[in-house]
Amino acid sequence: MQSALAAIRDTSLEKLVLTRQIRVRGERPFDAQRLHSALAWLVPDCQVLQIRMGGRIFTAATPERLVALDRGSLRVDAIAGTTARAANTELDVELAQALRRSPKQQHEHQLVVQSIRERLAPLTTSLDIPTQPGLLPLSNVQHLWTPITGRTAHGQDLLSLAAALHPTPATSGYPVAAAQHWLKRHDPFERGWYTGVAGWMTPDQGGELWVLLRCALLEGDCAELYAGAGITADSNPEDEWRETEDKLSGMLAALKYA
Repeated sequence: MQSALAAIRDTSLEKLVLTRQIRVRGERPFDAQRLHSALAWLVPDCQVLQIRMGGRIFTAATPERLVALDRGSLRVDAIAGTTARAANTELDVELAQALRRSPKQQHEHQLVVQSIRERLAPLTTSLDIPTQPGLLPLSNVQHLWTPITGRTAHGQDLLSLAAALHPTPATSGYPVAAAQHWLKRHDPFERGWYTGVAGWMTPDQGGELWVLLRCALLEGDCAELYAGAGITADSNPEDEWRETEDKLSGMLAALKYA
């Protein structure tokens, strides 16, 4: 993380998204169907996706819609800024209020909103972007969330919108091109399907695509899990590490039932 902070301090980079990978083993081979059912129960507000690749299965329980398109009407989720949940209602509210008040979290979130606005502007006739983010509470974490809607310009389809939007600063950093260049040189492992995109398309080239986050790659009794954290100039290493722990906790809990 120190190299990321140095790059942000010394270059034009404002944000870098660093990723953790952990490996866990089960007492028996993991069952993908049981994992899917467990995730649907434990994180009902997330989209659960599974992709089979030979003998391996990639599973994601993601809260982030990259883009949805229906007859020219688009929806995009801007999600960045994270804190934990608490079983105690009063503490949970305090955590949410601290997230909303945090200059670091607000700055990290606005970089994502800014990038989406810049990328969609040439492809749309109108965009509706709330001036302040709302809150997206999930079972194990809560996020700052800006739901963006709009109308596409003539000739734009789901894949052209996805190509313009992906990757967002929520998965790479900002500016995106510079962040990608830095990550290619400094990421300690290949991300594979993590932070990729999956979903469905309609015959008229509409549909819905989701960013592959909160993931596990299953192979027999082994599971590789992935989670990331957005690093900015004001990041605290302990806080960012704790954020990845919170994000990993949902998949780790589900794997106990798989």
